Formats: sequence, structure tokens, C-alpha cells
Amino acid sequence: MATWQELYVMLLEEQMTPHEIIARLNVRPSRLRELLASRRLASRLRLAESLAEERRGHAVAHEAGSAANKLGELIGSDRPETARKACLDVLEAAEEVRRRRVQQEWFPRWMSDAPGAPRR
Repeated sequence: MATWQELYVMLLEEQMTPHEIIARLNVRPSRLRELLASRRLASRLRLAESLAEERRGHAVAHEAGSAANKLGELIGSDRPETARKACLDVLEAAEEVRRRRVQQEWFPRWMSDAPGAPRR
């Protein structure tokens, strides 16, 4: 019998269509729906998504130094309009990252502490 763990591996590691997953697991569509509704699968997928988001954040932070050097070169170049646009792009991207962080970290905590808020 197919398990949510097998489905989890297929969802993350392989590019398969739903029909291919059903065939590989040898299950009926109704069983696949049951597996997809599993709380354990949902929890594991949230964890994988969170880890991927953290990795992406670390990669962006790692590349910030080289991006800053390139911006410095652009600012000193003969193309001030290109430098201005590049700086604006960097500032907009940084603001978006900050906005997402605030929403993810502070808003949910604040809501969970509010009177009458649903408990996790």
C-alpha cells in the first residue's frame, strides 16, 4: 500500500504528472486524494518549503557582497542612469524581502497572541 512518505519523495524529487504518480504508486485517484489530505504530508511539505525559503535567504545574503561591489562599479562608471536604475532595483528587492520577513515573523505571532485567536 502506498504511503504519504512515498508520495512526498515523488512530489519533491521528481517531475511527474498526477497520472504518472497514480501509476507508479499503483493506487486509485481516491487513494491519492487521501494521501494528499494527510496531515503528516502537509506538515512535511511545510517544513520543506520553510527550509527552501531559508536556503534562498542565505543565498541572497551570500551574494549581497558581490552585488554591492558591482553596484559600486556602476556608480563610478560613465553611465549614471544605469547605476540609478540598478540601485533602485536593489532597494525595491530589499524592501520586498523585509516586508515578507515582517509578515512571516511578527504578524502570525501577534495574531496568535490576540484574544479569541485560534490556537495552533
